Amino acid sequence: MKLRSSFIRMASGVSLIVLLGSSSVAFAQATIDGGTTVTVPGSQSSPWNVGGDLIVGSGSSGTLHISGGSVLNANAIVGVTGSGIGVVTVSGAGSTWTNSGQLIVGFSGNATVDISAGGTVSSTQGFIGFNPGSTGQVTVSGTGSAWTLSS
Repeated sequence: MKLRSSFIRMASGVSLIVLLGSSSVAFAQATIDGGTTVTVPGSQSSPWNVGGDLIVGSGSSGTLHISGGSVLNANAIVGVTGSGIGVVTVSGAGSTWTNSGQLIVGFSGNATVDISAGGTVSSTQGFIGFNPGSTGQVTVSGTGSAWTLSS
């Protein structure tokens, strides 16, 4: 069964992801937003085990740079709402972003994922430009660079 995600911003500011087609409801463990940039390694140690879902660019801009490190999370959404702008770069051999669930690039917002120079991304499913009006772009370039889907 294919799952679809629906994002809700709750009054308390907590992010909530509902996986449609299942009974799963998960709170985002980490949200990169408000003009914030997270670098792995750097502002977060490597490996950065989010321990749940990751959101990049919820209601404003958020950026995640992975260079020489790794990030592990469940589901991930880049560019959540119409005003959300999410950017993720995974660059260099040994740089990995492992999503044990879905990766959505441009849920309702604008999103860019750049995988280069041997960087790798994996997820069970991947969606680009999920809802009408969203913009999603994924670029994979360079020897050894890949986005692998496991379902």
